[in-house]
Amino acid sequence: MNPTDDLTDALLGWLTAVALQLDNARLKVLRACLDADQADVHIVARLREGSIVLEGVNLANKTSTELWAENVEPLFPHDDAFGPGTSTKQ
Repeated sequence: MNPTDDLTDALLGWLTAVALQLDNARLKVLRACLDADQADVHIVARLREGSIVLEGVNLANKTSTELWAENVEPLFPHDDAFGPGTSTKQ
């Protein structure tokens, strides 16, 4: 496996765990977004802010509904991950 495979496996596990905690209304929106042609589901990781958000997205009218949000510790990659002279500004 490569890092992308590891990430998608982790996202699927996270999405499954979150879906079990959604109320019926939000679960219905999630299911619709997973099944509909003009919809999608976004998992947004805001690294500096320290949050992960699950959104149901209607692609036809470009709107989204926040289904779940969770605060996490902000993530700051090591300076050497981006080469010399870069900053991860903590």
